[in-house]
Amino acid sequence: MEAVVQGPTRPVGIFNVHMSLNASMRQKHLNDFILPRLEACPYPLILMGDFNSTNDQKDINLLTARLTDTFYFNQGVITNTFSSSQPVKRIDYIFADKRFVVQNYFIVDSQASDHLPVAVQIQI
Repeated sequence: MEAVVQGPTRPVGIFNVHMSLNASMRQKHLNDFILPRLEACPYPLILMGDFNSTNDQKDINLLTARLTDTFYFNQGVITNTFSSSQPVKRIDYIFADKRFVVQNYFIVDSQASDHLPVAVQIQI
């Protein structure tokens, strides 16, 4: 999903994904669809969603070379997002354009889904 939202001083590109469980499909979708859309976006952007990938995998490394993984600004005690009943790994991310200032990040303790929601406060 892709949208452009008017921020207080400029437009912001917003992208939301739900990636495959299959690593080779994730890589293909990143290379063939997602990265070209991100590179074509003329605005600072935010990319978020369920990546079905931990931060030590190649597809996440491709993204962190271009964008800030906002998790590293975590202010909370929860560090994993899946599964919500017993979170043992982080597969949900919010990546921000390096031009943004990340002010706060946290993972919400909620049983609303099989994943724990993530939230971030960004200065645009």
